Amino acid sequence: MPLRLRLPALLAFASSLACLPAHGQVDNNAIFVAADIDVSGSLSLGEFTTTLKTGIGAAAALKKFRAADRNLNGSVQLNEFLIFTGTIPAPSKAETEFEIIDDNANGSVTFEEFTDNSKPKFSIVKIRRDFLRADANADGSITLAEYLSFKSGAYDHTPISIFTLADVNEDDEIDPIEFGYSYPRGTSEAKIIARFQAKDQNDDGVLTRLEWNPGVRGRVSM
Repeated sequence: MPLRLRLPALLAFASSLACLPAHGQVDNNAIFVAADIDVSGSLSLGEFTTTLKTGIGAAAALKKFRAADRNLNGSVQLNEFLIFTGTIPAPSKAETEFEIIDDNANGSVTFEEFTDNSKPKFSIVKIRRDFLRADANADGSITLAEYLSFKSGAYDHTPISIFTLADVNEDDEIDPIEFGYSYPRGTSEAKIIARFQAKDQNDDGVLTRLEWNPGVRGRVSM
């Protein structure tokens, strides 16, 4: 079965090979490999427990496992194990956030992953605004470097309208579904439809920019 390690894990493993432990030091890379019985590239709770001192209680082992599982995916990858054992330094808060958001561990974050990991009450408009801020090269995904720049405030601050952010299919019209994107997720459909109909002056089922016309509220800083 091929190894399926997270990108940071591969980098950590490659860098660790360049500095093998000196005589008498513990080789935590070897410990990880030995514990990974199913050769999955990550440790389950049972596998992880074998790396701990003999006789440790189940509750204590679970606590350590949860501490090591930095991306909260229910297993411990090599880079997480090396951080847990102090072999390599812990990543920054932003780097850890990126690991958690990158659900499929391919080193980039899609809009779907970004949305799934946003606060439940955030509107799609706000999420899309933040995604576009972070996606500096506009290729539809966010790399770690782009995410770190975004978190540091180094992004394009050009204003963009809420209308444009809600107009996901970019046809210069807003249908009821897109109109709902400007409201916090979880807002009742009845409330959204009522407000949409109030703006839809010609009752054609879509809003033009003229009908939208929310004034200063129609602008979101990028």
